[in-house]
Amino acid sequence: MRRTPRRHGTLLIEMIAALTLLSVAAMFASQFMMTSVTTMNRLERQREGERRVDHMVNRLRADVWSARAVRVDAQALTLDGERVRWSFEPGDERHRVVGRVRRHGADADDDGFDLPVLPRLGEHALGVVVHLDEQRVILVSQHLVADAREEQP
Repeated sequence: MRRTPRRHGTLLIEMIAALTLLSVAAMFASQFMMTSVTTMNRLERQREGERRVDHMVNRLRADVWSARAVRVDAQALTLDGERVRWSFEPGDERHRVVGRVRRHGADADDDGFDLPVLPRLGEHALGVVVHLDEQRVILVSQHLVADAREEQP
């Protein structure tokens, strides 16, 4: 009867190899999880910024729509004399606020809008043009539209 020679230490080497493979797999899994969480947080901040821009544009649209007079300055929009005034100023980019927009007037019920972009204003015959990075939003006044129709022959 022949005896099989005993192999000493092979179990220990196999355990070390298995632990090494598991640690490498765990390292890749943790990197993947960190990247996923970082991406999800960045997308949530981007969505929140888009919501704030939409809210500001909707509020501005309502003000311009009901305005009888629109005056655009360098970084301000004045409606109906001084009834409502919007100011557009640079924000604090350290806190991811590129633009800070404030609404001033008798019924100003909020503290303003901290935005991920700094809107730029432009004049338009029927209202105002708001430039948001690559997008352009034209906001019209119903009174200016009506006046323009009356002037046409």
